[in-house]
Order: sequence, then C-alpha cells, then structure tokens
Amino acid sequence: MHANSKPSPLLVNITITQFSELADIAIDYIQAEYSRPAEDVARVNVAKEWFKDRSADSITSAEIREKLNEAADRKKWSASTANHHHNVISLCFRLGMEREKVKESPTQLKVRKQKREQQSCEVPLSG
Repeated sequence: MHANSKPSPLLVNITITQFSELADIAIDYIQAEYSRPAEDVARVNVAKEWFKDRSADSITSAEIREKLNEAADRKKWSASTANHHHNVISLCFRLGMEREKVKESPTQLKVRKQKREQQSCEVPLSG
C-alpha cells in the first residue's frame, strides 16, 4: 500500500433470504418432527404461494394479517383454521431466526407492541 493511499472499505456480504427458503426449512422441520405432517406442510405451501418471490424481511405483520383475513373470507375458514396458518408462518420465521436467516419475525411484532402499550398504560395503584 502506498503511503498516501487509503485502505479500501470493507465489502459487506448482504444475503437476502426469500420467504420460500424459510418455508422450505419449516417443511423439512415439520416432516422430521411432526407425527402427522401433511396438513401443516399444506399450510406452509399456502403461505409460500402468498409470499412467493418475496424477501422474508420485506413481509409485514399487516400483510400477513391481510392474507389470512382474505383467505378466511374467501374460503370460509374458521378462526381455528386461520390460526393454524398463522402458526406455520410464525414457525417459518422462528426457524429462520434460529438459523440467522432473518433478524425478527413480523408475526411477533404485534405481540411486542401490545406488551409495550400495556406496560405504558398500566397505572400503579397507590394505597
């Protein structure tokens, strides 16, 4: 290196994880761990279709809720069926976080926000 030259900046290797990759991880997990995997694999494939060609980090909790509500209305799902689909989407993100494919899950953001709002609204009772 010459006396007046500056070191080149470090190149950051940014990897974008597609939702389909998280879904495939979840499918492998379900097939290995569940005694009756077929229904949950089918549910993951529904979510995989909803978010095909999307990076996992670009999916928001509002989009997930919207997809679940649309499908529930269109297919006349019970609340339980919609919840099962939400659970497998959560599984996709949880396994993705465990494997450091994503930093956070949009399925958990609502829960965290509700907890923060609850804590800020709680007023201690003075006796």
